Formats: sequence, C-alpha cells, structure tokens
Amino acid sequence: MIFRQYLHTEPIAASYLFGCGGKGKGVVVDPLIQDVDFYVRQATELGMQITYVFDTHLHADHVSGGRALAEKTGAEYVLHESAPVNFPFKGVADGDEVVVGNVVILYLPQSQPRQKGWVKMK
Repeated sequence: MIFRQYLHTEPIAASYLFGCGGKGKGVVVDPLIQDVDFYVRQATELGMQITYVFDTHLHADHVSGGRALAEKTGAEYVLHESAPVNFPFKGVADGDEVVVGNVVILYLPQSQPRQKGWVKMK
C-alpha cells in the first residue's frame, strides 16, 4: 500500500493520496482545487492511476478540487449519499466498501453529517 499525506497551510487542510502500488490504482481524499495538477503528477510518479476521488465532507473552509480532479482523471467522485449537490457522484453509506486494487476502503460514519472515514486493507 502506498500512502502520502499532504498538509496545506493556505488554506489549512490535509489531503491524502493512497492506493495499491501492485495494481497501480490510487485514491485522492480531500483534494484542494489549486493542487489538482499536483495530485496527478504525484500519482504518475508513484505509478498509480487515480480511480477514485473522495471528499470526506462538503468544505466550507476551502474550495474542493474533488470534482475537477475526478473529471481530469476519469475517476469516480465519491461523496456521502446524502450530499446536497446537483451533479453526479458515487454515493456511499454506512458499511459500504470501495475496492481499489488490493485496498478495501470502508465507509465509517463520523461525528459530522456527511463526513466519512476509511480504514481497511486486504
């Protein structure tokens, strides 16, 4: 499993790139709009194709790059199933799993509505 954490200061946020190096499949979580090309370069350098982009919640503190990154890479854009948006996305709910190569991402409800957490590996 490949895992990279990116800590941002403008705005203050964290994003993640992880996935299955053996299968060359990757996920980006909570990408910032200004860093869309950065995530694509990072995935390419790691030999991974971005297949899913997750936003853990709808961001009021910064502009998400999730939808733009998904469109640029052909990845599926994943949000909580009740996300109040007017564009297509893959909705997830409690207990749902998303498989990325040999990595299984499990939806875990968080303290805030429409937030999610993931932890599970094969």
